[in-house]
This record gives sequence, C-alpha cells and structure tokens, in this order.
Amino acid sequence: MKIWVSGFNAWGQLDIFDEKAQNQVFPDDLQTFQIFTQSDKLDILWTAITANMIEESGKILVAGCPDELVTILFQKPALCSSMAVAGNDKIVGRSIIDTLLKIYTLIVIAIENGALRTFDSLQNFRSGNGKLIENCQEFTHVVANQTSFTALSSTGEVWTWGDSRYSACLGREILCKSSASIPCLVESLSYLPTGPIKKISSGGYMTAALTEGNDLYVWGGHPGQPGILDSLASDPMPINIEGADIIDIAVGFDHILALTLERRLYTIGFGHHGQLGVNSKQQCQWKEVMLFPKKGQHIIKVYAGYKTSFVVTR
Repeated sequence: MKIWVSGFNAWGQLDIFDEKAQNQVFPDDLQTFQIFTQSDKLDILWTAITANMIEESGKILVAGCPDELVTILFQKPALCSSMAVAGNDKIVGRSIIDTLLKIYTLIVIAIENGALRTFDSLQNFRSGNGKLIENCQEFTHVVANQTSFTALSSTGEVWTWGDSRYSACLGREILCKSSASIPCLVESLSYLPTGPIKKISSGGYMTAALTEGNDLYVWGGHPGQPGILDSLASDPMPINIEGADIIDIAVGFDHILALTLERRLYTIGFGHHGQLGVNSKQQCQWKEVMLFPKKGQHIIKVYAGYKTSFVVTR
C-alpha cells in the first residue's frame, strides 16, 4: 500500500520521511501527488492544519507540528474514528502555534456507544467532562466543517446542527421544531433512489454524502462567497461526474476529491497550495487526476485535510 499526498505543507506535514524538508523553516507545498509513505498496512487517522497522523503496520506516526488535539489523539488513536472538531476560520502564524487552540473557537463531538456527546473545550474533552446530546438515534460517524456538524446514523440517515448564521451548511430548514442548535434529520436525504447514505465528509463550508448505490450529494455555502460547485446550495444536490458511480468522497476546506467505481480520481475547487494535485490554482469543473501506481495496483480510498489531499493505493 502507498499513501500519495499533495497540497499545503508549511509545517512539513506532508514530509514524514524527508529529513531535509522537515528541517526547512517553511517547506514547499506539493503541487502534484507524491508518495508519502508505503507499507503493507496503512491508514490515515487524523488530519489537521499543522500535522497529520497515520497508522503504519500498527505503528502511529505524526508528520508536521502537532497541536494539543493531535497530541491527545496520538495517546488515544482509537478516538480518531469517533469524533469531530468544528471551529472558526481564523488562521495563526507559525510563530504562535502553541496558542493556536486558544485562538480557535472549538467544539468537540464524540460518539460513545452510538450516542453523541459534546465538549466545549479541549480541556473538558481531555477530562471527559462532556454533555450528552439527547437523541434516540444510534450514530456511527460524525464529521464537521467550519460551522456545522453532520452525523450518520446506523440506518443511513443524516442529521445536522451548527451555527444558524450559516444555514446552508445544515442542508435543511431551520424551524422552531428543528432549530440549528440541535441535531435534526436532513429529510431530503431519506428514501433516495439508490438507497441510504453510507458515507459523509465535510470541510470548509461544504458537506457531501454518498449513497449505498454510489450517488453523490453535496450542500453548503458561505454567504457572500461563490461556491466551488455551480450547484452548491442549502439543499443537498446530486452531483454528476461524467455519469460515473462514486465509491469514495473527501471534502477539504475549499476542494473535493471523488473516486469512481472504475478507480478514477477527480478533483474540483481551489488549488493555490497544490491540493488539487494538478498544479492548478482553480478548477471550476471536475478534472481527472492521473496517478501512476505500479501495474496491478489501483486507488482504494481518498482523504482531504485543510488544504491537503491524500490518496491510498494498493
């Protein structure tokens, strides 16, 4: 297996085994996909602005400059698959990285035995001092973007909640009985032609959902800013990528990766840091990205970080 990476690399978070790059004050961004690491077993556990955490044949590795949250997750990597963090879009410089988490407005959501628990600070998360969110659903996955959370239930239903000022990120109406601040069902994603939702991904001001029948739906948007998709709106909209079935999806801060049933990789959005993998500053249409793994190998999974992209081949 191999992990390929492209994109934002100011903290050396894409140079885990490149000692020369790790020693640079400001390592170069990667404008096209490069091999990050290879092993018999690989998994990307967590991506952050300044660091990435992977599992390589049972060993946990961190690249970049880990913040407090990454440090916590390094000690308890099992938490990575059952939690999400939402925050505002303030970005601080390298010189004050130690105060990054104090500047961010962070809310942590964790899944415990299918239930959602919220933590209003990392200190409370570290101590386990969280508040249970009342809901009768059993949740299996939770993701977050800048202003909202999205949770996937065991029956394939999608529930959202977050900042009411960014209502498009919720994918549903805000009513008295379904306020923005509590998890509520995105009804338009129920009873879809190709079955229930099997995967969700979120980043920036967008969220994507993938059905059991490999159809892709996307919603979101920031008031006053153009969306990276022409059809991006507050209602989940079906996305057509050359008529292909989509088997995996990953949403970054301002870009999206999609993997088709034929194992073809497509990206769209902004690429100022190389996150599109094609050395392009912006793509308004889906564009195929050509990787050249060894004969007999193909892409099996995609991930997206803040302004980074990850592709796993096997």
